Amino acid sequence: MKIHSLPGEVIYIEDVFLNSRKFIDAVEENNENQEIHNVIPAWEHWADGGPVSLDSNDPTRWDQVIPDTHDAVRGLSKNFDWDTSINYNNSIWPRITVDNNCDRAHELSAKIISLIEDDYIKALDVWSDITGHEVPKYITRNYCVRRYRTGGSMGVHVDRHTANPLNTMDWTALIYLNDDYEGGEIYFDDLDITIKPSAGSIIFLPCLQRHSVNEVVSGNKYYIFLFMHTMYGTSTALGEPYQSMNEAIIRYRNLEKV
Repeated sequence: MKIHSLPGEVIYIEDVFLNSRKFIDAVEENNENQEIHNVIPAWEHWADGGPVSLDSNDPTRWDQVIPDTHDAVRGLSKNFDWDTSINYNNSIWPRITVDNNCDRAHELSAKIISLIEDDYIKALDVWSDITGHEVPKYITRNYCVRRYRTGGSMGVHVDRHTANPLNTMDWTALIYLNDDYEGGEIYFDDLDITIKPSAGSIIFLPCLQRHSVNEVVSGNKYYIFLFMHTMYGTSTALGEPYQSMNEAIIRYRNLEKV
């Protein structure tokens, strides 16, 4: 691994995911495979918007509004469901353990997830050493995998909506699976740092570090989007219902004190 500790607490690590190409190929080869869709679904349309308050008196009530414009369309996305539904939308803690041989979909998916999982844990060890945070006790398998279309980009943003107190993520992890595309660099606007991530690399950044993504000029950019919630000791995927998990963890902690 090549470790780069950058300003703004940004950590860029290269040569982490040595099987990232195999992961992409396996995801694509199984896109139409209905045997696996209970865990790894087919690609879905991916468009982005922004949060809109539903109640000015309740800071926890927000909705995501997606503009009906071409610029809002980023590409394709798929959210793995290794155990989210089995754990009743992440509302059970300790979690129900799902075995690789639970069913045919899990058997097939386990082989694909294994191409990423162990290396992600190794990267989290590096993140822990540098930041002083503990390695999460729960590390998700419910990956959010995204594929930027040619022409896709993203404006300046942070990864946590600070006006909503239920948003508990404080670090982002971005796993970059390929680099055979033009453009698509990540730019840290306040730091004036641009990175074209190499295939099999990962970037850790504080969720409040402003950044943007340059237009993908040609090709398709694949990556996995994950969060860390250090207060709860968890690593979740973008789109995974972590708030119900947080509530379950709090309930369990209170039970332990009794």
